[in-house]
Amino acid sequence: MPIGGGGLISGIAIAAAAVSPGIAVYGVEVEASCPFTKGLAAGRIVEIEVGPTLADGLAGNLDPDTVTFDIVRDRVRRIVVVDEARLREAIVGVVSRERQIVEGAGATAVAGVLAGLLPLRDRRVAVVLSGANIDLAKLKDIL
Repeated sequence: MPIGGGGLISGIAIAAAAVSPGIAVYGVEVEASCPFTKGLAAGRIVEIEVGPTLADGLAGNLDPDTVTFDIVRDRVRRIVVVDEARLREAIVGVVSRERQIVEGAGATAVAGVLAGLLPLRDRRVAVVLSGANIDLAKLKDIL
């Protein structure tokens, strides 16, 4: 799952565990904005410096009062981080192989899979593509 503020991944992790208690949910953040990775390492929500990213829908700091931090800490197996080059490759891959338009934020989980950062061998896997809101000029440049 792509992970920004944690709302989508929290809801899916709760629902998935209700259906299949042994399910593993993984999150993928971008290097330019990884508040969960840094916050979980610190044991609390921390403010991060946010850089430019194709995954602008995921960019930003966590709200200090968010309930998602604890849900992600307790229910998401692991979070990995991808760089912009991997994200670009994922967008191109989704467009060329799946014939789907996907924004940077939506392609983040695909980038994590393609980079081999997740333990997925011999498992059934679902990847959430969470948006297609990408500027046409930006998409043209990426492709």
